[in-house]
Order: sequence, then structure tokens, then C-alpha cells
Amino acid sequence: MEPDNEKLSENVKAALDIILEHGVYIRQVIRGLTVNDSDAEDLFQDFFLRLVQRPIGPRVKNIRGFLRKLLVFDALDTQRRARRRAARVEKYCRYFKKSVNNGGPGDAIVEEEQLDALLGAFDQYEARQRSLAVRLRFREARSNAEIAAIMGISEDSVSRYISTALAKMRKIMEDVRKKEGSDNDAERK
Repeated sequence: MEPDNEKLSENVKAALDIILEHGVYIRQVIRGLTVNDSDAEDLFQDFFLRLVQRPIGPRVKNIRGFLRKLLVFDALDTQRRARRRAARVEKYCRYFKKSVNNGGPGDAIVEEEQLDALLGAFDQYEARQRSLAVRLRFREARSNAEIAAIMGISEDSVSRYISTALAKMRKIMEDVRKKEGSDNDAERK
């Protein structure tokens, strides 16, 4: 055996010894630190790998206390990494103007269909300029400056068009909800 492999096998044996002796205690601590079984199992496996990579030294007298301290640090580190990753994803989505969809792919399709239906209905009731401003803003995720340049109007005009259009959309949606509510009431009777 090569020296690196010998050291690795010693570390694995030492980690297994700790898991065999203190495994129940380790799992109890982990259950107290996590919210679901999947996270608990991931933390347990990561902890085992940590023990293999950095074995506990012989100077440690209170093994359980030391294990608890390591587990708490590992759990906090895992939570920090998850928060950082979520922040990076949100930043990426904002930068590239992508939707942060918390649901599955089906929800994204429904969102797209709803937006298309809403914009289509809006086109029927609204002036061409306002409709174009709204489409550029919400379908193509353009800024007011970009919309102004495309349409050959001022940014203030773009803001007014979009503001007026949103107010009208809210009114249309409110009317639809009221109509659906009265239809549902009529069906119950």
C-alpha cells in the first residue's frame, strides 16, 4: 500500500469507530439541528466524510461535546452555503431578468400562459402605443429607457403608459374576479 492509502484507511477506520461508538448520539444531535430526514441524512454523511478527512486528535477528552460542537458548526455552515447559493441564484435571475420560479416547470408554463392571455386581452382594450409599452416591459423585460428608445418617446411617457396600463389591468382583473365570484354564487344556489 502507498503511504497516502494507508493514512486514508486509518482515517476511515477511526471515523467508523467513532460512528459505531457514538452513532446514536450523533443522529440525535443531527435530528435536533435539521428540519427533515433528507437534510439529516446529508449532514450525517458529510459529517462522516469530515471525520475521514480530519480525524479527531488524541488530545480531545470530551468526545461527545466535541462531536456536538463539530455538528453545530457543520449545520450552520450548510445553512450558510444554502443561503449564499440562493442569493447567487436570485442575483443571477435579476441580472438576466429571469423568473425565480419556486414551483416546478409546470408552474412556469402556467405563468407564461397567464401572461400571454392577460396581454392578449389587454391588447383588445388598449391603445396600440400603451399595449406595445406593456408588452416590451413584461414580455421582453425591457427597461423604460430601452422602451423609450424603441418607441421613439420619452421615458416619462413610457412610465405613464405602463402606469395607466397596469391600473386598467387591475380593474379588468377585479371585474373578472367579481364576475367569477357571482357565477360561483349562482352555481351554489
